[in-house]
Amino acid sequence: IRSTTQKENLGIIVQYKVKVKIIVAMGADLAVELPFTLTHPKPPPTPSPSRQLEFISNQLNTDDQPLIDVPVDHNLIQLDTNSDIPGHDDDFIFEEFARIRLKGHESGHEDTEA
Repeated sequence: IRSTTQKENLGIIVQYKVKVKIIVAMGADLAVELPFTLTHPKPPPTPSPSRQLEFISNQLNTDDQPLIDVPVDHNLIQLDTNSDIPGHDDDFIFEEFARIRLKGHESGHEDTEA
């Protein structure tokens, strides 16, 4: 990669060298350096949400029905999907496992009291 090229336009560049050394008992040692360059292209710019809404509003037909489906924004980071259910708490399950482990019970033997 030439130094005149702006590296910010290329994406991610990782350069490293691997040194391999072979030790031979009866002869001379052999050492080799192998240079590697890994590149990942810069992702294409994503349009802003306001531009997407303008594009969708321009795609309406005469009945004001969209010609294309509006993309659904899924929140993939939120792990708790059942937060709206009252009384649903996973902490109780973990506390029960910890209690069983502290008492020394095995998974197949449970105390039954009547």
